[in-house]
Amino acid sequence: MIPDYIGRYEVQCLLGEGAFGQVFAARDPALKRIVAIKVLRPNFVKDESFMERFRGEASSLAALAHPNITLIYDLLEDGGQSGMVMEFVRGHTLEHVLKLKKQLTAEQMLAIAAQVAPGMSYVHRRNVVHRDIKPSNIMLTADGMVKIMDFGIARVQGSKRLTRDGAVVGTLAYCAPEQIKTGEGEPRSDQYSFACVVYEMLTGRTPFAGRSSSAVLRAILDDEPEPLTALRSGLPLDVDRIVAKALAKNPNDRYQHVEDLIVDLRDESGMQRHLKLGVAVELKPEKGGGGEHGGGAGKRVAPFAKDAILEYLRALTYDY
Repeated sequence: MIPDYIGRYEVQCLLGEGAFGQVFAARDPALKRIVAIKVLRPNFVKDESFMERFRGEASSLAALAHPNITLIYDLLEDGGQSGMVMEFVRGHTLEHVLKLKKQLTAEQMLAIAAQVAPGMSYVHRRNVVHRDIKPSNIMLTADGMVKIMDFGIARVQGSKRLTRDGAVVGTLAYCAPEQIKTGEGEPRSDQYSFACVVYEMLTGRTPFAGRSSSAVLRAILDDEPEPLTALRSGLPLDVDRIVAKALAKNPNDRYQHVEDLIVDLRDESGMQRHLKLGVAVELKPEKGGGGEHGGGAGKRVAPFAKDAILEYLRALTYDY
């Protein structure tokens, strides 16, 4: 059942739900704006030890501000309900776009990656690990921005873990081997997850698949991904090497920083010529009207254009 109010916020609709709780779109009557509210499940709220750690994490995450990440406005605790009040982003998730397009062009992949990377780099420099980078947590806005969403299971490095021992944090298909083995994550774990997203943007599938969760888990731990060039013609051979490095089982064998992955994709793969192009993804109208998270039907997730990419290149050399 969808509540009418969460604290002072007027609930508009349910946006989604996951292991930690539900996410609602709501109206803030005081500031007259729409926000997203992630409400924790009751079993977490009743766990005082969990809530103490959650408040500490939320305080650290609320200090983050970057154009390519969603902002956290407030920590909500009211009438037995607890959660985070966050920026509401209008647009479509990358997951939604991939369902429509199956595969993206190299140009589109680069334009999206070029905005995800600085957002990831920003939080990593502040000792925050997202731990759940995946297409459904990457939002493409109507004005051409790309934002990383849902820091609900993010962790400040050095803090106590929010999850129980033995729990796999994140979404299995995008989890790094060390996350599966230890339940932990570090910046290079986010890089691994992001490489899975790059792989999916170019091929329409994740690097490791299976008929069951246990089969996927074994593949992540033991198998090597099929080369991108075996699944899609026309890609530079260097793309295989670059993505395979980011997907290395051992974090020490990956790129040390996510910017290095993007620079290699841009410069060494031969894809730098795509920086000259302005690219957009057309979305077809859907039955039922509006797109996900506030995007209108038939609108363009656009422009993934040279201005956005040049903004990223400038951001690489600017210390936020």
